[in-house]
Amino acid sequence: MSAGYTKIDTDTAYACLLSVPLDSEGAVAQLTGLKILWKFQSDLSYLKQPPAGWLYTGVDMLSSLNGMLEKLQAGGYDSEFALQQEIYDLAASAHDGHFVYLADILLVFNWIRHASLISVSADGTILPDVYDTSDLSALTLADLGEADYQASPVVEINDTDAETWLNGYANYNPWYHDPDANLNNLFESIPATANRERSGSLFQQGSYHFPGSSTLLKFANDTSKSVLSYAVITPGLNFTGIVDGKTFFQIFCSGPSSSSGVIARSLPSSTAVARSLSLPSSRKFASVSLSPTPSYSFGASSILGSSSVTTNNLYTPLAQATTLPGLGCYPEPIVLAPDLSFAGYFVEGQADLAIATIPTFTTESNYIFQNKFRTFLATAKATGRTRLILDLRIRLVRYKTITFALQLLMSRRWSDFYGPLERADGFYTNILRNNFSSPYSLGFPMYGYVNDTKPQPQTFESDSIVVLSDGACASACAIFMELMKTQAGVQSITVGGRKQNGPMQAVGGTKGFNVEDLGILSTTAGEAYWRANWTQRPLFDPYREAGLVKTAWQVLSRLASWYPASNVNFKNNLRKGDDTHTPLHSNGASVGACMAAYIRLAMGQRNMCSRITDHPSAQTGFGTSYINDAPPESAKNL
Repeated sequence: MSAGYTKIDTDTAYACLLSVPLDSEGAVAQLTGLKILWKFQSDLSYLKQPPAGWLYTGVDMLSSLNGMLEKLQAGGYDSEFALQQEIYDLAASAHDGHFVYLADILLVFNWIRHASLISVSADGTILPDVYDTSDLSALTLADLGEADYQASPVVEINDTDAETWLNGYANYNPWYHDPDANLNNLFESIPATANRERSGSLFQQGSYHFPGSSTLLKFANDTSKSVLSYAVITPGLNFTGIVDGKTFFQIFCSGPSSSSGVIARSLPSSTAVARSLSLPSSRKFASVSLSPTPSYSFGASSILGSSSVTTNNLYTPLAQATTLPGLGCYPEPIVLAPDLSFAGYFVEGQADLAIATIPTFTTESNYIFQNKFRTFLATAKATGRTRLILDLRIRLVRYKTITFALQLLMSRRWSDFYGPLERADGFYTNILRNNFSSPYSLGFPMYGYVNDTKPQPQTFESDSIVVLSDGACASACAIFMELMKTQAGVQSITVGGRKQNGPMQAVGGTKGFNVEDLGILSTTAGEAYWRANWTQRPLFDPYREAGLVKTAWQVLSRLASWYPASNVNFKNNLRKGDDTHTPLHSNGASVGACMAAYIRLAMGQRNMCSRITDHPSAQTGFGTSYINDAPPESAKNL
């Protein structure tokens, strides 16, 4: 355990949580506020009635909140923890990494099992078995005939068939809409660990469900192992003054709600919601000297990706393709971004092969990312590389937001954006796109736009590119993969998943375009009120009289100090030619063979739209987007 962490017995921690009394008044306001704020989720009607091919059970979010209110009023919750756990589970049942609600009480303790698991195929072709990670060395040495013992696979967990138990536990994972991707997330990931995206697995840590004091693993050789669990107090929390459940609530759960504690303004200020937006500073960045290009030093970038590097390099190869220090079990790269967001490799003995790894689509500098990738392509071209493997195996994805206000600046009039467009399942905005010809659209120029328009050759032909995925691709990665699928023709290989033969989704995560924090949405609504003139102010009175202020504040005041704690998917993407207008993240048929092509050009073709929430009849309103240069003919006159 790292220094600075306090470890305690799991049963003690769990009993502590269960002792926290229910704040019934605050719970009513919280659930009512969620009914309002969750209407910003862009695909509520599709979650309620999923299209054919959807692999999880549909869920009616708003009706479920009503059911929780009824249960609350009937005395169905015996503790604050039970209520907040159920709210979290409800949001998690959407299996949308952009949709989450994590209350403060759920992040006081972190549950950790003192073991982790790996999934290994004996020869790379037969179905994999599950092993304790401590057996990894034995498995590796066995291939060399040097193992001291024969590793045995796990066949039962807590007296249940291991495959059945793991598939059931994977259903708790809120991040992916694909069971295979969720199962992969239970296991150790070499790419995630090597690229410092995550240490451990969801089996070991990361779930907000009490794991029990121990977990029993039974192996094929009739041996067993009891894995102890423990709780870790979240760093920064101080238990001074906590003597019982009531004082626990007062210190860690914002105290009992009361009308006197409600902020007088229409909605919380940006300062009030800043707690829910604070990003963890856990990521470590490599300090690598790159030759002949200089090393970069930069801090956390803003939402628009600014840094000390603000220019794009030309398509110029390295003067000498020397290697750099490797990452874990990876070979030595020839190009490496300081934040590890990109690495390029040449394979010894295969002079025509290049490999590029992109473990995350959130970078500390968009300029540096583009420059490193451009240098890699130019060097591959100069050294005669004709085949490319694009490794998109990732685990933890941090989402970068392009704000709603920025998109409105691209509308000539509010009515140009607002619509609304009425369809069978609700009301939608008009189609909205980024204007990449404007330097203010994303905060940096995309290839082919503004001052980055100098032509460069296509380094690899589409039929010489293959994408490697483990299903954990989501959000920005999913947008990229969709562009590659519809505009190129590149094949993909997807690894891992459930123990069965058959297809697996390369994009197992959300395909929504834009994640937005509930605090930002609430603050934006508050700013709209204060910017309104006196003739417009009365339009807000029904919301104030209906208690929107109190309920919205209660939702935000109960958030965990962690990102993302309160997100919704704010913008949908639609596939070109899909006359059903089904959002990509609700489209079970959209998974297929994912494609990749020239990455920077493709990443410069993202388009998006926002949803309606304030239209009188838009209780299920949505925003839409087309991922292509122009909307299909059927939508041009909408």
